[in-house]
Amino acid sequence: MRFFAVVSALAAAGFATAQESARFGSTVVSPCGFDGGDVVTLTYNATTATQHSDVPESVGIWIQGVNVTDGFQTPVTPFFRLAHNDNFDPQADPIFTAQVTVPAGLASLHVPFWVVTSFIIHENDGITQLGSVSDECPQIQPN
Repeated sequence: MRFFAVVSALAAAGFATAQESARFGSTVVSPCGFDGGDVVTLTYNATTATQHSDVPESVGIWIQGVNVTDGFQTPVTPFFRLAHNDNFDPQADPIFTAQVTVPAGLASLHVPFWVVTSFIIHENDGITQLGSVSDECPQIQPN
């Protein structure tokens, strides 16, 4: 019985995390492994955000360098903005895509892992809120 309770609790926690993540949409970067000077395609999808009534008014896509040790991510750089859309209208088109060149100078930071995060601004009950969602794509750089 205890095992079932533990499994149920873990499943509920995973479901809650997925729900919170879906609340802000999704972010994808292609190709997965990139560095300074590379051309990447960044995509933010607001479909699930609008379904949760968190309709984005703007979206910014940023990267941050991290180290990963024993599964834990430790930031080693500030965030760097790669793309932004202040006039995002997910009711007309829920997809924001930008093809950008990652600034070449970032290659000199020798970051082993980049996390791509979309920050969205939305209004809920008259209060402006900030939400974010990161990609699930591993960014580990080949050596």
